[in-house]
Order: sequence, then structure tokens, then C-alpha cells
Amino acid sequence: MLFLCRKPDNVTLNVNNTNNTFFAGTTLKFTCTADANPRAHTYTLYENGVGDADMNGVWMRQWNTAGLFNYSCEANNSLGTNFTSSNTTFTVQVRASVTRVNDAVVVEARV
Repeated sequence: MLFLCRKPDNVTLNVNNTNNTFFAGTTLKFTCTADANPRAHTYTLYENGVGDADMNGVWMRQWNTAGLFNYSCEANNSLGTNFTSSNTTFTVQVRASVTRVNDAVVVEARV
């Protein structure tokens, strides 16, 4: 029996949402996988270039602010490192809210 040893390949970032735009308060599950032998021992999820390492390759994220967020992941084993071939981008929006104000005078500004 022949076992081929290799650094991680086919690094993939899966997300449990098909929409790339959603509202603040949404929680998503990110899963990073790779083909490797020996298996990857560390995965790192990058959010806007900042890494968060995890041994299992699974992260839960919830956004509370609006913005544009780029994600990628890397897989590591004793033979090397490899990254996802492309980034995943999400736009997070905040729902508009209206607050009732009683007994207030509103003055329109003129420019």
C-alpha cells in the first residue's frame, strides 16, 4: 500500500448561506476543508486580512455592524500551507429604525 504525503491542496471555504448580502444580527457558519496527508492540523480563517486559527476548521460569526467583509482560509500540516483560491465577500446591512419623539420641534435646515 502506497501513501502519498502532501501539503494541503484544494483548500475550500464553505458558508451555510447562499446570499452575500444580509442584515446585522445574522449568524453564519464557516467551514474550511483541504485534501492533505497528513491531515491539516490547523486552519486559519481570515476576516479582512486578520487571521483566527482553529484546529477543527469551523467558525461561527455574527455581525452587529454594517460593512463589507472579505473571507479566506488557509490549511496547514507538517509539509506546508495552502490558501483558498479566492475570497468570499459579504455585505452586512443594518435595518433602518424610526424612533417616535413626542413634543419635539423639528426645524428644517436651509443650506
